[in-house]
Amino acid sequence: PLEDYFPRPVLQQTVRQPLDVTGSASRFDITVSCEGGGVSGQAGAVRHGIARALLEMDESLREPLRRNGLLTRL
Repeated sequence: PLEDYFPRPVLQQTVRQPLDVTGSASRFDITVSCEGGGVSGQAGAVRHGIARALLEMDESLREPLRRNGLLTRL
């Protein structure tokens, strides 16, 4: 579960951001594998991966994702 792997609320918020921005939080059940780097970097990588996956599923989500800077790797 998200809360077990990312115990800090700020990291949980980071991971959930693409879903919150697009209003997709209740539409998907997401499983992620991530290794290497620190916990903060992993949260950012997961956020980017989720944003890219949402975009592949629905191109109309590009604008809200881009407006919130979620399609750019940090």
